[in-house]
Amino acid sequence: MVMQTRQEVVTALEEHGCQNLTRQLDQSAHTTVPFAQGGFGDVFRGRLYSGASTAIKTLRVRESDVSRGGDQKRAARELYTWSKCKHPNVVELMGLAVFNDTIAMLSLWEENGNLTHYLLRNPSADRYQLSIGISAGVAYIHENGIVHGDTKGVNVLVAQNGIPKLMDFGTAHLVGGDLQFQDNEPDPGQPTGSTLHQERSHAASAMGSHVYEHINGSVDHANLIAPTLAFTLTKRGLNLSPRWAAPELFSEEVKGTTTASDVYALGMTILKYLQETFTSTVPFIEIKSDHAVIKEVALHKRTPLRPQEVIPERSLYGDQLWDILTECWSYDPQDRPSAGDVWNQMKLITPETLKESETEPEESRVELEEEGRSEQEIA
Repeated sequence: MVMQTRQEVVTALEEHGCQNLTRQLDQSAHTTVPFAQGGFGDVFRGRLYSGASTAIKTLRVRESDVSRGGDQKRAARELYTWSKCKHPNVVELMGLAVFNDTIAMLSLWEENGNLTHYLLRNPSADRYQLSIGISAGVAYIHENGIVHGDTKGVNVLVAQNGIPKLMDFGTAHLVGGDLQFQDNEPDPGQPTGSTLHQERSHAASAMGSHVYEHINGSVDHANLIAPTLAFTLTKRGLNLSPRWAAPELFSEEVKGTTTASDVYALGMTILKYLQETFTSTVPFIEIKSDHAVIKEVALHKRTPLRPQEVIPERSLYGDQLWDILTECWSYDPQDRPSAGDVWNQMKLITPETLKESETEPEESRVELEEEGRSEQEIA
């Protein structure tokens, strides 16, 4: 068996474009305890010598990882996937650093925190523009072969300028990457196969920090393509967000998350934050338990009820918005639109176009189009 040392993993990441910020990170200027933590990850607040505040994410070492360097590989997979993303609506990876004797991921610290916390403090924020930005971010990663795997508000960071940015690539799946680790020994007690398997991950986020709970699966390769980070349900239990999860993800036969399951979650995310304009709520608010949600969604093909106070029928683009959301929740993944389609449709939505009107929506659209043509003729 060929083992990679931590330095070899760092070198491999550097060769693939990840910036090593170890020397720039002020190791004496970070929180002594994690700002946020989960079962397998910790996030600290730190600072570069330049003065920039950073979020420092580390993966907590498991016993099975100590002798095998598994924590380094998990960090490397997430780093590599994340490093491929360059878009205004995706949190930018600043680089990696050796921190607390492990490989850490560094991103800019944002005081606004995640979308949920941001809206609690800024209830009048434009949720339509936020939804457009989230849709743009998901469309971008899909175009670049990345499945996010856990799209929801706590995994969206809000920058200082109010722009929403996708974060949490711990559950991401990047196909066709070229970062390799040599390891021919599968994790003990885990099933082998041609793809990497993980149990469901549940991300927790607070004030711009994000923590992930990971349980690694195993591979049967001598050369593992690291970014192929799909995960699947197992009989040992679920660890996901049932109110955002596509129905197929509750099947033990599913191979992993897809762009279609991302789109389902995107639709739920948009609905949640539009509804919160009027009331603090979550998808399927009328169903009290998550277990009941799973049953209703997976077995009875239930979708959310239309909130008339948010998306009234007698509004310019209310029906159009509701149609695209219900398409996102199609039971058959193949019937769902692409994230790009959702983004294009969302760009038409404004608070004005969702105001309840005394005239029929079609009449209002015709009037609006005629006004637009008249303005063009005058110009």
